[in-house]
Formats: sequence, structure tokens, C-alpha cells
Amino acid sequence: MLLPDTALDYMVGTPYGVTKPNQTIMQYIATNKEYTRRTGKQLKIRSLEELKNKASADIPGGGRAVASRYDANMLKPWMPMPYRFLPVYQDGLPNFTVPGIARTGPPDVMCPNAISYGGAVTPLRPDRARPERDEVRL
Repeated sequence: MLLPDTALDYMVGTPYGVTKPNQTIMQYIATNKEYTRRTGKQLKIRSLEELKNKASADIPGGGRAVASRYDANMLKPWMPMPYRFLPVYQDGLPNFTVPGIARTGPPDVMCPNAISYGGAVTPLRPDRARPERDEVRL
């Protein structure tokens, strides 16, 4: 699972409700995951800063969460052209450069449920109940 940095920081630093004030949201998720109970595998939760600006403007909050199954049969990289090396050339007196060409495409999703995402996972600041919108005049 990939989350924006601010969402992950919020989960690590915020207590889980009134019933468990000594346990953070992340600690609660780590101990009570349904995924681990069913499969016996640990859920990997990582941050990816590029997700912070990917939510749509209409939703309060921001950022997106992306989850995928870690299985080679679910997602495959698409390479329409194999990697090719071009002839070596001398870039300077002691330098030789070996250029290469490769084309890649988006991942090929083999199973419809292999990837899921959610929007507005970054918490709002307390002073902003709704995000401000820029007015567009025609």
C-alpha cells in the first residue's frame, strides 16, 4: 500500500480513538489487519510523496492511496521494444559512453482487482474545513 507522506505521518502520530489512547492508528492497523489474518503475510505500507497532489479538486482533503497485490501474475511491465545498446562513442579523453534505447509502457493489469485506489486520504488542517477554490471567469 502506498500513501502520501502526510497521511502516513498522521497515522503514525495520532492515537487510535478514546478506547486505546496509548496505541496509534498505525499500530492498530499493524495488529488487526484482515489481510494478515487471511494470508499470513505482512502488509507493506510505504510512503510515496508523489501521491500528495493526485486527488481531484472537488474532494476535501487530498492525496491518493494505492494498493496492489504483490504478485507477478497480477501486474506485468509492458515493454514493446527490447532494450538495445547503440555503438560506443568517446565523450572525452578518458570517457566512453554506451547509449541505450528502451521503450516502456504502462503496467498490464492481468486481473481487474489487482489494483485499487482511494482519494482524499490526507487529513485536512483544522483551520480549513473545505479547500478554497479559485474562481474562473469566462
